[in-house]
Amino acid sequence: MGTQYALQDMLRIRRRREERAGKELVAARRAQDEAQAALRRSQQELETFRGQKADRANRLFAAVIGQVVRREVLDRLKEELARLDEQELLLAAQVSQAQQTLEERGRAAEQAHRRYVEENRNVTKIQTHKASWEEEEAREQERRQDAEMEEFSGRRLTNDDFDDFD
Repeated sequence: MGTQYALQDMLRIRRRREERAGKELVAARRAQDEAQAALRRSQQELETFRGQKADRANRLFAAVIGQVVRREVLDRLKEELARLDEQELLLAAQVSQAQQTLEERGRAAEQAHRRYVEENRNVTKIQTHKASWEEEEAREQERRQDAEMEEFSGRRLTNDDFDDFD
């Protein structure tokens, strides 16, 4: 087969695109996994803080319950409780942000997967065409070789040709 496949360059380009899409898919899935881990960490931080917040609040209340305290001590208690609530809201916002990031990365991973599937489909189409072309090229080569053999051997001998030798 001396003829080069006409779409060989296109096949090479499509394979590179498929490879690039595969790498992008791996990176997108890795980013999605990292976002999932970040969400779990932020959820765990929030849960841990909520448990500690209850303990801190109980300790603060225990320090003043049943005692006569000045107004400024009560104001500091309220401020400390407000800070705990604020910190909880901040951690809840981080959980929400981590959830949003995970969703965005999930969409990006889905899009990367669709791109990879499309590029793979494009490569498969050309590979299928190339296989058909190679089969046709092999049949054509065989036909040419048969024609050459007939041309080389000349006319085929028949029984009548042997009768002339008598």
